[in-house]
Amino acid sequence: MQEFNYEEVKIGDVFKTSFTLTKEIVHLYHSSLNEVFIEGLPAPSSILGIYKPWYDAFGGRVAQGTIHLKQRMEYYSNVYIEDEFEVVVSVCDKYRKKGRDYLIHETNFYKSGLLVCKQTTTQLWAYAAN
Repeated sequence: MQEFNYEEVKIGDVFKTSFTLTKEIVHLYHSSLNEVFIEGLPAPSSILGIYKPWYDAFGGRVAQGTIHLKQRMEYYSNVYIEDEFEVVVSVCDKYRKKGRDYLIHETNFYKSGLLVCKQTTTQLWAYAAN
C-alpha cells in the first residue's frame, strides 16, 4: 500500500470513505485478544480504532516510522457485524515542534447519518524512520 503524502495534507482537509464492519474483522479482532465473539452481541466499540478506515480515507497508509502518540475515542452507540459507516477524516492540526512533524486528525463514524464514534488522533510523523 502506498503512503499518503504528509507535505500535501493541509489543516482543514476532509477525506471520506465507507467502512463495513465485517464478520472477518470482528473475529480477527477478538482472536488477537484471545477472546471468543458471541454472535448477536455488539462488537467492542474499540474495534473502530483500527487503521483501515484512515488508510482508505487518506488513500494510503501513514509513513513508515510514524508513531501513534495519542488517541481519544468517544462512543455514542453500539456497533454490530455488517454495520455500514460513512467515515469522515478531518485534518485538525499539522505542525513542527523541535524538528519533528505532527499530525492531528479527527475521524467520525456515521451510521445512517448518526454519529456513532468520534476519534481524535495525534501522530508523530515518520519519526522512527529517521
